Amino acid sequence: MLKLAEQLLEVMQYQQQLYIQLSEALDNETDALQASNINMINASYDQKAMILSQIEEVEDLRKQIVGSIAQILQVDVKNLRLRELSSYVNADIAKRLVELKFSFDRILADVKDKNLLNQMLADKALDLVNGGIQVIHDAIQGTKTYEKGGRLDNKKEQQRHLMNKKI
Repeated sequence: MLKLAEQLLEVMQYQQQLYIQLSEALDNETDALQASNINMINASYDQKAMILSQIEEVEDLRKQIVGSIAQILQVDVKNLRLRELSSYVNADIAKRLVELKFSFDRILADVKDKNLLNQMLADKALDLVNGGIQVIHDAIQGTKTYEKGGRLDNKKEQQRHLMNKKI
């Protein structure tokens, strides 16, 4: 049981490092979005994808270890919590597990905040691009002009536009 608790501690420490790397990658993404640099955005996406893949692998390992511990303690794995586990291990490991839990809470809150910020920045960038497309679209569209009596004025040169669409 002690060996499993030590393995769990090591895995959680590695997970913590990965989440810190993810937080840093999100900072890079924020910088890329603010700079509107597509190459930086792509690089940041690739970096995040790699880190998230590693997090998934480590999470699977953590679940296996927790499942083994739950089996030994004869408790449902869904009900096993770090505070409960800490009562079954020595004081040093228990203290480190609880500290990791609080550290994870802070890091995950930070990651969540950065994700929200990046989502807002990406949405604003998309709105800006869509707005620009709409302005260009409106500018090259011919406007219909009506004569007295409601008939359409079919003159060749109705209006000058931002862009000349004649080739």
